[in-house]
Amino acid sequence: SLVNLTSGPVRPIRELIPVNNITVKLKLDGRSVANHKILRCQGNCQVKTNGQTVELNISKLQDFFAAHIQMNA
Repeated sequence: SLVNLTSGPVRPIRELIPVNNITVKLKLDGRSVANHKILRCQGNCQVKTNGQTVELNISKLQDFFAAHIQMNA
């Protein structure tokens, strides 16, 4: 999961500033992805798997992103 804590200079936080075009690459040690599901996303979200690598492409993170990734045994 990813959480956006980006805001303007005023405290307490009154408004989140969206973060755009995020790519996260995960290298999995000796295992591969069996299945995946996007649980929460604002904007377009893509999951690419290639052997032991998972790449998440998130077009917009407003407040919270979550994905479930199931691994092969």
